[in-house]
Amino acid sequence: MDDGWVCIGHSHVGALGQASGGALDVINFWDVGDLWAHWDAELLRPLREDLAARVANGRVVISAIGGSAHFVLGMVEHVQPFDFVLSSDPDLPLDETRQLLPLDAVRETIKDLAMPLLRGLSVVAGLANGPLIHIAPPPPLAVVLHARTKFEFPREHFIGKTDMPTPKWPRYKMWRLHCEVIEDYCNQHGVRYLDAPRSAVDDEGFLRPDLDADGMHGTIEYGKLVLDDIWRAL
Repeated sequence: MDDGWVCIGHSHVGALGQASGGALDVINFWDVGDLWAHWDAELLRPLREDLAARVANGRVVISAIGGSAHFVLGMVEHVQPFDFVLSSDPDLPLDETRQLLPLDAVRETIKDLAMPLLRGLSVVAGLANGPLIHIAPPPPLAVVLHARTKFEFPREHFIGKTDMPTPKWPRYKMWRLHCEVIEDYCNQHGVRYLDAPRSAVDDEGFLRPDLDADGMHGTIEYGKLVLDDIWRAL
């Protein structure tokens, strides 16, 4: 049912590709070689010709570009533990024993981490001839037993340098803030933004443990829920 659909982006494309049973044309940026100079916005180049053609031919284009900024910043406990008030949901738990940072400071840090990759979405938006939908990254887990998740994320990429995971509520708020940054960017570029599936989270908003693949990515079942939401959004 997903024939002619293209899913483009970084590692979160994996769950959708598997969930589609091979029906999606998956372009995983980590697997296809040189794309553009996406680490420097001033040097951003057009998408490689063969990849651009695949996007242009897509009946529907799904973007999972970026999606790790909250994980990089928030998965591993910082040497100076911090918390902040999320203005869009100010009643979320706040640990006042941690250093309280201004929301704007946390937002700017997340934007600095997200934008070098997310800016590639504007290139994809200029190529897509069908509907273009950008999906939110999966929500965080409530319980993380150790900062070294099953997914072997390069240790030097984490902002925090301790060996402990950040408590759940600061991690959750960083994910929510990252999603807000992504949604703002999508709105600026005329891209439809899709939240994580409501059926994928528990009563507090955290990812259901049965839908967690490796501490960062969703399972095939999570991918199926996202595809179902995309169908309903079209």
